[in-house]
Amino acid sequence: MRRFPAIVAIALCTAGCGTIMGRGDYDPFRSRAETQLHIRVLNDNQSRVTIHVMTLGRRLNIGAVEGNQRSNFSIPWPLAQNIQFQIDILGERTHTTLGILVGPGDQVELRVRDPVSGSEVRG
Repeated sequence: MRRFPAIVAIALCTAGCGTIMGRGDYDPFRSRAETQLHIRVLNDNQSRVTIHVMTLGRRLNIGAVEGNQRSNFSIPWPLAQNIQFQIDILGERTHTTLGILVGPGDQVELRVRDPVSGSEVRG
């Protein structure tokens, strides 16, 4: 009868260690680059743009790119999801791109055009 409480205590400690150590989707055989989404922004517009990633009702600011410049960004991306990019230019309308399905380790290119409504995403 004394074994049962000990087994329960061991099981609870083991489950607790799993949550303390981090997320349950951790895979020791995947490199950090394989769990990231790599985004290259080519800003062919004269103005500075701020880029947001939109997915599953969330909006994540990934950074800004000066006019006629290029920048690379990486963000954590654990699973395949459909995303859109929101492009903000100070004093102008915000533009949201069409959606694209991306997964961990993918590379995406966002080309910001002038006018912004002509911007495109390639996977």
